[in-house]
Amino acid sequence: MAARGKSGKAKLSQAERRAQAFDMRKRGHKYDEIGEALGITKQAANRLVLNMLEKYAQDTYAEAGDMLRLELARLDELHQKLWEQFQDGNMEVVPKILSAMDRRVKLLGIEPPQKVAPTNPDGSQALQPVLNVYVGGTESPPSSEAE
Repeated sequence: MAARGKSGKAKLSQAERRAQAFDMRKRGHKYDEIGEALGITKQAANRLVLNMLEKYAQDTYAEAGDMLRLELARLDELHQKLWEQFQDGNMEVVPKILSAMDRRVKLLGIEPPQKVAPTNPDGSQALQPVLNVYVGGTESPPSSEAE
C-alpha cells in the first residue's frame, strides 16, 4: 500500500512518478500539466521525463549490443554451414559466402559506407539543380516532355 502525504493523496515511488510523467508526456501533456498532476514543479516533471528518456536510451543501446552479438552468431553458423558445402565442392555457395562476409563487415563497421550522390527519384539528375528549382534558384524546371 502506498504511503500517504499531507494532502491525503497516495505518494508515488520515484520510479512510478517517472513512469507516469513519461506516459503523460508521450500523450502530449505539457510539463506544467504533468507537474500539477504529480504535485511537483514543471522543472521536476521535465527532469523525470529526461531521466526516463536517458534510461530508455541506455536500455536501447544495451539491446543493440545484444542484437549485434546475436546477428554475428547467426552469421557464424551460416558461414560455417556454407563453408562445409564449399569444401565439399559446391561452388554455387560462393556468392552466399561472400554475401555473409559482406554483411559481417557492414555490421562491424569495418568498411566505411559508400558515398552516394543525391539525385532525383529516377536517378537521372543531380539533386542540387532539382533543389534550385523548388527553392527559388535560377535553374529551369525539369522538362516533363520526353526528349
